[in-house]
Amino acid sequence: MGIIVPLPSVLLSLTCDACLSGSLLRDKTMYRLNYAVVVLLGLVVAFQTNISRSFAADGVIYDTVKVVGKDAPFVEKLELRGASVHGYETTDVMSKLAGYVLKIHDVDGAPVDIGSMVKENQDLVELSVPEMVNEMAEKMAELGQARAEVDQAVAAVKEADAEVATRVAEIQQAMAMEKQKLAMVSYRKKQLERVSRLFKTGVVGEDSQIEAQFALDAVRAEFVTGPKNTVFYPGVRIAEAHARAAAAAKERAVADLKLANENVNVADAVVARLATMQQYAIIKAPPFSGIVTRRMVDRGAFVRPPSNSGAMPLFTITRIDKVRVVVSVPNNKAAKALKGQAVLLDRIGGLKGVAVEGQVSRIANVLEKGSRMMRIEVDIQNPAVDVFTKKELVLRPGLYGTVNVTIKDHGAIPLVPTKSVATDGDGRDFVMLILDGKPVKQVVEIAFDDAITIGLSKGVRIGDHVLKNASAY
Repeated sequence: MGIIVPLPSVLLSLTCDACLSGSLLRDKTMYRLNYAVVVLLGLVVAFQTNISRSFAADGVIYDTVKVVGKDAPFVEKLELRGASVHGYETTDVMSKLAGYVLKIHDVDGAPVDIGSMVKENQDLVELSVPEMVNEMAEKMAELGQARAEVDQAVAAVKEADAEVATRVAEIQQAMAMEKQKLAMVSYRKKQLERVSRLFKTGVVGEDSQIEAQFALDAVRAEFVTGPKNTVFYPGVRIAEAHARAAAAAKERAVADLKLANENVNVADAVVARLATMQQYAIIKAPPFSGIVTRRMVDRGAFVRPPSNSGAMPLFTITRIDKVRVVVSVPNNKAAKALKGQAVLLDRIGGLKGVAVEGQVSRIANVLEKGSRMMRIEVDIQNPAVDVFTKKELVLRPGLYGTVNVTIKDHGAIPLVPTKSVATDGDGRDFVMLILDGKPVKQVVEIAFDDAITIGLSKGVRIGDHVLKNASAY
């Protein structure tokens, strides 16, 4: 059996307080001593675990060690160097129109320039586009002409309405006339019958009968015999034809009115489009407040729209009230990075001894093709707060530093000597765990490796026994 030598209480207290004391370091001095104390802990554990017992298998004697644990909780962290600070949003301000720069607006009493703090949608530049002014005048004239044509079409429709009403009245008049003529035919027919009876009795002469017949024929002559021997009064048909012509004329007038209204709509749309384009003559800031980091335009300069090959930005504006810290995670650690994990940004270039807290805001979840690393981002409000001095500071885009991601609080993490962990052909880390008196390969997950001892987050428990040299079996 291996002999476990108790650690001195003073040394245990030192490792407990100084090595890995929480999710974020709160004391600047202890923070700087952290690595040295971890190494010291490794030496102590090495002393403790190197006391071994013998294990015989197949005639070979192997040394084993007991898995021990650190009394103080161990917080696993992921140290990522090369982190860079970026503005939360950055945009190049372009011109949609081609024109000459007439005016550069002021911010705090001076023209917009590098370092100017601009507000969202603030006016930045005014362009001179005289040809657009002329085109607007032309299209306004066309709009007025189209509206006049609408007035004419409305009058034509009213006139057509009146004509239709007149023709309808003529139909009614013709129908009344038809009734009158039919009544006259009936009267003349009865008159002829009466005269014929009187002629037969000798009361009247033949002339009276002839006159009565002539009067009947004259009335009947005002009617026309149509297809299938139908008899009708032509005045009604004529009035109806005139009414149909008037209705067709009205339809044409209504169609002309509709066309005139559509022409007005088209002219309105053209004028509205030009009015919108004229608004682009005032170039505005993006929909966020930020700082001007580049200015590439002066008064009198001719600017081109993005569709032109010679186009270039007028300004570059970056949002700095909030920044995003960008860093890449190696592929073998990518699975451990999760959204919401606590982050400490330290060793910031140009800000000696400063550290800022944050948390993982977003993860790419895919590895970059070239580097085989995964991008993660940390959002930090500006001004930030130094965790040591509690003073506010501004994180400027372009700064760089190291991101320490808190992966997990393991509690008393199992510790083994470095040689007790080996790597197989598939790249998996393992120990040879003693189970029922036999060594069994056990895949493990390494939390930290200080070159003397290894902390294992998965695979073994405190009190287990493993081979001292895993690769020797």
